[in-house]
Amino acid sequence: MENNTNLKTSKQAIASLTLSILWLLGIGSFIAIVLGHKARADIKKNSETLKGKGIALAGLILGYLGIILILVLPFLVHPLCVSSKAKIDLTCVNMASTRRTLDMFKLDNGTYPTQEEGLKALIKNPNPTKYPDYSDKAYLKELPKDAWRTPFVYLNNQGKIELISLGADKKEAGEDYAKDIFYSECKK
Repeated sequence: MENNTNLKTSKQAIASLTLSILWLLGIGSFIAIVLGHKARADIKKNSETLKGKGIALAGLILGYLGIILILVLPFLVHPLCVSSKAKIDLTCVNMASTRRTLDMFKLDNGTYPTQEEGLKALIKNPNPTKYPDYSDKAYLKELPKDAWRTPFVYLNNQGKIELISLGADKKEAGEDYAKDIFYSECKK
């Protein structure tokens, strides 16, 4: 076994480990990786005068973990923002499709389902006497849902139809990406 007492610890290895621990909003991770690789190369070349291979390796590992954290952290901190715009757009598309189905119901039956009958009227004829011209097959197989897999709220105010998604938080009201989505406010 060699005597390591005369060997100096690589300053780059120490800097790599230190920066990877400090992280410095991600910048430290990038620098830690560069210094860690440089330190390992220098230690390999000068193994008789330098030590710190393990320190450099620790700096590299923590540096790479820091980079992964930079990439993943936004998704962990605010998962509602990940694809919220796409989910809002998809919800509007689903609402438009549901509205067209409601229009087909009205063409066949002369009126939209009442608020009490709701969107379930598109799955099963709620009143064969009231709706004798109901389609031979149901208009839909299941209740239409938003991008968060929550059924739409259906409002019928004297023939004025509104579809509402409760948004990402699945609760009334909400702010930002959790706010309710109204079909009347979707871009058509």
